[in-house]
Amino acid sequence: MGAKGLKAVVVDDSNGELRKPVNQEAFKAAVKECAEAIRTGPFTEPFHQFGTPMFVDIDNERGSLPTHNHRAGSFEHKDMINANKLQEITQARVGKTGAGHSCMPTCVVKCSPVFYDKDGQYVTSGFEYETIAMLGANCGITDLDAIARMDRACDEYGFDTIEMGCTIGLLNDAGLFEFGDAARAEALVQEAAQGTDLGRIVGSGTANAAKTLGIDRVPVCKGQGIPAHAARTSKGWAITYISNPQGADHTAGVVTDEPLSKEGQVERGRQSQILMTAIDCTGLCMFTFLNESFGVLTSMINNLLGLNISKDDYVQMGKDVLKAERDFNLRAGIGPEADRLPDWMTKEPLPPTNEVFDVPQKEIDNFWNF
Repeated sequence: MGAKGLKAVVVDDSNGELRKPVNQEAFKAAVKECAEAIRTGPFTEPFHQFGTPMFVDIDNERGSLPTHNHRAGSFEHKDMINANKLQEITQARVGKTGAGHSCMPTCVVKCSPVFYDKDGQYVTSGFEYETIAMLGANCGITDLDAIARMDRACDEYGFDTIEMGCTIGLLNDAGLFEFGDAARAEALVQEAAQGTDLGRIVGSGTANAAKTLGIDRVPVCKGQGIPAHAARTSKGWAITYISNPQGADHTAGVVTDEPLSKEGQVERGRQSQILMTAIDCTGLCMFTFLNESFGVLTSMINNLLGLNISKDDYVQMGKDVLKAERDFNLRAGIGPEADRLPDWMTKEPLPPTNEVFDVPQKEIDNFWNF
């Protein structure tokens, strides 16, 4: 659809009506229980206060903040783009913190950061870690104003900010971008929107840009730019990038346990993807952190639809959908040979931990045996 220039699908609900729960009172009670579980969860308050930009410090500390085109896992200027800096800027400009905004009505978490310019005018919201990391640290850029403007431009033009940050960082290898040059990065986003010769290369994404420019060190998996939890130092997360049918998608299966260990990561990645796929089916945000709150989830489903599904039924739904996605890929010609990280990530150490990705491919090849 994107290749055809489609930006949005509008649904006219003037002759429709909201689905009514089969067991209305019980459903209301289940929703209330769900909201309370979210509100009192251990992650809600930090996400509400800082939003995902708090991961700038977290990933930097564990050496998994992509920096200078995935050549380092920490950024010496991270304090210029982290959550504290975002809050400092927002407090100075509009007298409030950067997060605490609802990305949609009735949101309980309210983790969306808003960025304002030096005149106190709104620039962008949903100013997320992935955007700040990939258009910031990965490109060596320390100017949050420039990063925010690029975020807004990408939103307006329909570019993915992870892919854009990966691609601009890659251009350093071709001598077309210098790390830290925020003005050049902004100009490249505009060129992509205008469709200049170079802009068409940038707008085609990391894999296509590398192919066009003759670059063989390419940070992609299944043609998609690798996001801002570095694969060599977040090895469980890397299993998601490798195996998930959507490619290098950091939201498809979050794995944070023992990030530097190669042991048990395939099983962790498998279970995380199954549960993430299941919760995606409900329409709930991943930042509700309800992935394993099976009683709350099945209660809402059962009372809405008049069903009687169990925890096992719910988990099986995740497995079935994940395998259906895999089947689509196989029939589209995207087979097991695509379940690979770039070979250089298994050989090139990532400072400061100097880790390589060393989970055995034989174990990864058994991912789908469930």
